[in-house]
Amino acid sequence: MPFEPATSRLERLKGGLSTFSPNEAPEALSRLRQRFLTDPLFSEHVSLHEAGHIIYGMRLGGNVFEVRAPETFNFGPGQVMVTGASIVPVTLMRRGNPEEKARYYAAGEVVSSISKLAFSDEVTGDHDFYQFVSEMRTRGMSDDAVGECWQKAINDIRYDLQKQQIEMNARIMAREVEKKILACLESSPPTDLMAESQS
Repeated sequence: MPFEPATSRLERLKGGLSTFSPNEAPEALSRLRQRFLTDPLFSEHVSLHEAGHIIYGMRLGGNVFEVRAPETFNFGPGQVMVTGASIVPVTLMRRGNPEEKARYYAAGEVVSSISKLAFSDEVTGDHDFYQFVSEMRTRGMSDDAVGECWQKAINDIRYDLQKQQIEMNARIMAREVEKKILACLESSPPTDLMAESQS
């Protein structure tokens, strides 16, 4: 699967991320939740995306992650973001150098590309990319340097996934993530995923 070059993504996202109005968000959230429950390819894709973040978050020292089902959050005045799922580190992760943080943010998109769905227009890496760019700008990095760092991260993760053990770990972690998301959908409150040490 080809990944969008960072330069064109920066240009495309100048106008901001795709969001919903407060009136549209509940329907969009309901649609994502229903799709997760009824579409195995979609649930695999979403679970691999979050598993990717967990695996590379572990490399930054995280070992407990809260797994959340599709949810909404306010992104700005009149703007609501709807996520396919998310993970939140419970244990503190290292700040990490730009290369490490790029791998953490890019991992969702790259790891989910090994799913049978490969790509979903409802669960993209745009929000992860946006967060990475915002964080690196606060560190004083130029957009060119940010873009180069992101592209290198994609290449590094794709190289990692060529190793059978790494891909297998991602699929095992994704199955655990999927169970946690389903538990969230059934009970509503977020649940924790204990991340075991992986190669």
